[in-house]
Amino acid sequence: MNQLKSKGIGELIFLLWMGVIPLSSSIVLGYIGFNAVEAVRNFSFPQLVLFWGISIFILGFGFFPTTFFALFCGYMWGINAFFPIFFVYIFASIIGYGLANFINGERLIAFLKSKGKMNEILANVERNSIYWVFLVRLSPIFPFAITNTLLAYLKIDLKSFLIGGSLGMLPRT
Repeated sequence: MNQLKSKGIGELIFLLWMGVIPLSSSIVLGYIGFNAVEAVRNFSFPQLVLFWGISIFILGFGFFPTTFFALFCGYMWGINAFFPIFFVYIFASIIGYGLANFINGERLIAFLKSKGKMNEILANVERNSIYWVFLVRLSPIFPFAITNTLLAYLKIDLKSFLIGGSLGMLPRT
């Protein structure tokens, strides 16, 4: 286990998890969800609270892609889903950021920084973190869980992460 950690294999496996699992789960859960449209649309208040609460952890741990989640919720509840989605994103971001901080990612970042031009780019990201976080969150191209992970690996401070991320997720949501 120590050898895996020293080579950064765990960090790479974690990033692969953040890419593969959301794609797989969106196919399965999308099929199930769209075959139960009326049941989902008619959730009672306690069921909705449970749905949104569980969603925080599902998105935070990278089990489901946020863009598909927003499309699914928008389809189910329309504009009424906007604020719950927004708050789910914020809390899920905190969970993903915390998990990635726990894993650390020092080896991966050290490797990236050793690549000349990449070191300059990463230094710019660290200096202007709130702007970079905003831009990354604005684009639906960058996977939510992977950006949580990389921003935590880069040691972006939590305040910049939350402010930039929240502002960037508003138009995207």
